[in-house]
Amino acid sequence: MSEYKYIGKSELRKDAYEKVTGAATYTADVHCKGMLYGKILTSTVAHARIKSVDTSEAEKLPGVVAVVTGKDAEKYPRMGVIADRSILCRDKIRYYGDYIAAVAAVSKEIAREAVKLIKVEYDELPAVFDPLEAFDSNCEAIIHENLAEYPVEEGVTYTYDSEHPNQFQHRTIKRGNLEEGFAQADVIVEETYKLPEVTQGYLEPNAALVIPDPDGGITLYASEQDGYLKIADICATFGFTFPQVRFHIPYLGGGFGGKDATTIVPVTILLALKANRPVRIEHTREECFVSGNPRPAAYVRIKDGYSKDGTLTARKIKVILDGGAYTTASTEVASNGIYGAIGSYRQHNLEVESYGVYTNTGGNGAYRSLGSEICCFAIESNMTLAAEKLGIDSVEIRLKNLLKDGEADGAGQPSVDNDCIPALKEAARRFNWYESVRENEGPWVYGKGVAVGNKIGFVGDMGTSATCKIKEDGTLEIYVFHVEMGQGALTVDAQSAAEVFKMPVSKVKMKFGDSTTCPHDFGTFYSKGTFVNGRAIILACEKAKEKLLNFVAWKYDCDKEQLFTEDSVVYSKTDKNFKVHISELFHETGWIECGDLAETATYVSTFVPYDESGQSTDYAAFYSHGVWCVEVAVHRETGEIRIQRAVGVYDCGKVINYSAAMGQLEGSFSMGLAQAVYEESIRDKTGKIVNANFRDYRIPTFMDSIKKENLYCGFIDGNHHDGPWGAKGMGEVAMIPVMPAVAAAVHDALGIKMNRLPVSFERVCEAVKESKSF
Repeated sequence: MSEYKYIGKSELRKDAYEKVTGAATYTADVHCKGMLYGKILTSTVAHARIKSVDTSEAEKLPGVVAVVTGKDAEKYPRMGVIADRSILCRDKIRYYGDYIAAVAAVSKEIAREAVKLIKVEYDELPAVFDPLEAFDSNCEAIIHENLAEYPVEEGVTYTYDSEHPNQFQHRTIKRGNLEEGFAQADVIVEETYKLPEVTQGYLEPNAALVIPDPDGGITLYASEQDGYLKIADICATFGFTFPQVRFHIPYLGGGFGGKDATTIVPVTILLALKANRPVRIEHTREECFVSGNPRPAAYVRIKDGYSKDGTLTARKIKVILDGGAYTTASTEVASNGIYGAIGSYRQHNLEVESYGVYTNTGGNGAYRSLGSEICCFAIESNMTLAAEKLGIDSVEIRLKNLLKDGEADGAGQPSVDNDCIPALKEAARRFNWYESVRENEGPWVYGKGVAVGNKIGFVGDMGTSATCKIKEDGTLEIYVFHVEMGQGALTVDAQSAAEVFKMPVSKVKMKFGDSTTCPHDFGTFYSKGTFVNGRAIILACEKAKEKLLNFVAWKYDCDKEQLFTEDSVVYSKTDKNFKVHISELFHETGWIECGDLAETATYVSTFVPYDESGQSTDYAAFYSHGVWCVEVAVHRETGEIRIQRAVGVYDCGKVINYSAAMGQLEGSFSMGLAQAVYEESIRDKTGKIVNANFRDYRIPTFMDSIKKENLYCGFIDGNHHDGPWGAKGMGEVAMIPVMPAVAAAVHDALGIKMNRLPVSFERVCEAVKESKSF
């Protein structure tokens, strides 16, 4: 039986009632007096010098209040971790959809009409859309001519290389001796894998509302994944002080990493300051595709060496990642996506190089795993080929090489509280892995695949704070800047507070997303939300509880060490007649002698910087792990792929809320299936995305999904020594192994390599035609 009262239970979601009744507030629901509607003019070419921008006709249109261009942005510094982007284009356009000008008007219709009246003259330049071509030292298109002069944020892994002028980043991890490792190998498997640009597909479009304040500051509502980090960016750009920026993040209608980088907020601020009135801008669905920080395309070249018994002797990986025209979150993807290559397997001889490269595509970002899925897809696909060459079962070759507790990962940190091996064994057992798949039926052929995935928690000495306030009626208020984007963040936070006080979760009220009342939090990304907020909440609740018990002991002259709380009541372990409801401690006006019963606490993670080889004994707070076993049916004439059954088992430490965690796994399987089989942004020769809508951009429907009875999701209910109640993150890792498992199953069915995502119906048909198997 569980030792916990509220942890590990499927508690009702805190946001359930508001969302099912339509009462939940999102950024686009916020209106204020005198609000104007903003619209951005975007470029219709991918790469060009700006000769002129004429806004005179737009300014004459009745109802237009303000128009801004790159000239208005010149007095503000460029933005980004590498300061490579102006609020609006000043002298050059770098992708189809780049921001040129913006209009604020009294209605959406007038704003749309006004941007059509703005005239722009271009001198077009050569454009490049493929990161391999952009990486070439002879590439004709140079995206940023003055890259070496751009300021760079402290701590960013940035490497300018004049031989590769479009390169903005080069991250390396080295371990052991590659030459010796490959010399020991009996089999070498070397392949190149390609992943396309994909959009996160969040339902709520990007939106921002900026209200100028009398003190010269602003009040901001925005659909973003981080608060205080964004405030810091805004202050650095516009010269505000921290107290002058009051930031609200209401409920978020999905993010998946796409709202982890600024898109329209700076433009909205610029317009509001010029108009001196509130301005709101909302992206259209097409603009979300074009400028919503999609997951970048990437090439991965991987060379593996194996001994006859399946032991990995050496591995070399080179990643060329499309950073887009501007480094929004792509620096993080290029740098930290590398961890997907080092967190699962025992790799004594390893070299991983990751290059971030500018192209004439929009600024890119993360898609639910910060790039870990890119390396994981290549590694798992290559391991499947190695197992086939060696005549070793795909599960067995993984079991032989997976890290065990205490063994150092590819960056030198000991693997701790790692239950990946039990997860793989449990998935194989439930899937009946060692039994054959069903016999082929006419044009339908069957195959199975397995894949492992990992996701690093977070890196660096990030600090997150929480406040616990005990109210006059005995309930709790918890203040956090943990962004609720549909993942159930506020519910698991409430469970942590409830567990400390042994109080029903219904009595815990969550206050979130308001910088005027909620303490500091870097943001909700990097699988850190539950881990760091949970730790901070536990600390704050323990401090508030200590304050409560000290006050009760003073007021009633009793032994504090014998007091405990349960359901808003203070009891004594030794006096059965002692019973004080928290409400009895307050006077009728809500006053209490100790001033208040509130405490704030901060959790800060530890971090040991890397050496020159990228090695560190303590860089990650944790790793989460997951496994998928999948069976598919493939129609060899049409290329259609049907998922027959799937088993996913995860190591995410202690599961705090089972129903929410199951929702994460089931949703992640659908998203992983989408990337495996359907998703791909397609550009024409001008650089325009031609499928920038949910009609032409293919994602799974209920008709494409697996039947509920054929899908199993489960957990190794483990324990992480440093996590809240033993929990680790799982929102990102849940999706990672799906893609390589599906690709491996198609490979098993058809006997053809699947080195490129998506494994679409068309690509399957092409591969079948080229194959001699049929």
